[in-house]
Amino acid sequence: MTRADIEAHEAKLLASASASASAAATSSNVVVTDDDLPIEENINRLRVDGFEARSVVEAIKLLRY
Repeated sequence: MTRADIEAHEAKLLASASASASAAATSSNVVVTDDDLPIEENINRLRVDGFEARSVVEAIKLLRY
């Protein structure tokens, strides 16, 4: 495979991606915002024996006892 073959392949991929993006942009005019997405559970919590820590300081205090 020569450098010219690689460049030709990359050009085809770029053209294909560009065509797909433009087709998607013209076919749907729906804008998705953060308000439309479901709220995810905060996984940055530590639960030990029913107690909960939401910060590093609280987690350290909880783990010491």
